[in-house]
Amino acid sequence: CNILQHSLLSTLHLDFNSFGEAGGTAFAQGLASKSLTTLSLCHNQLADAGVEALANALCDAPSINRLDLSDNGIGDRGGAAIARELASHSTLTSLTLENNSMGDHAGVGMAQALSQNKVLLTLSMKANLLGNATGSAFVVGLRHNTSLTQLDLTWNDINYTNHQSIHALVQVQALKYKDTSVTRLTRELERLQRLEPRLAVREQELNNMNAQLQT
Repeated sequence: CNILQHSLLSTLHLDFNSFGEAGGTAFAQGLASKSLTTLSLCHNQLADAGVEALANALCDAPSINRLDLSDNGIGDRGGAAIARELASHSTLTSLTLENNSMGDHAGVGMAQALSQNKVLLTLSMKANLLGNATGSAFVVGLRHNTSLTQLDLTWNDINYTNHQSIHALVQVQALKYKDTSVTRLTRELERLQRLEPRLAVREQELNNMNAQLQT
């Protein structure tokens, strides 16, 4: 794995390799990379120890912004490690933790992390063992979050009332994000329109210079 330290690799998919805890820990120890942006380690039986090691190693790979750890037998300890990373210095914008075994300890930790995280856009914890303690914690955490626009907590044991509140909060944030995106695009178009006359003049100057060189 040390090759990542000297590689320009930006996307790495290592799904269905049965790494196990030991393999996941070994991979994490060599994760240091400044170019890797997407990492998928689905279906590798990493379990808590492997995921905990990976979470601790993410600070050595600050370029990673998309991480998929679906179906790895992650329990509360591994989920709590990921939550701590999100709360501290994570650069992740997309995190997928579907089909694992995380309960409310990890779920509440993840919700609390969201109240501090200002980067994550998409989070999926579909098909875990999350209950209403997690649901209530997400309702609180999302009120303090300013970035998340997509959240999937389906196929858990969270009641309708909490799901309804969570959905409403995420929708509001998504609309804010879209409005901000539209504003940024509008400003960029206005800037380009202001530049256009000057660019046209510069292009004519270059054409004249080329014509003179050819005569």
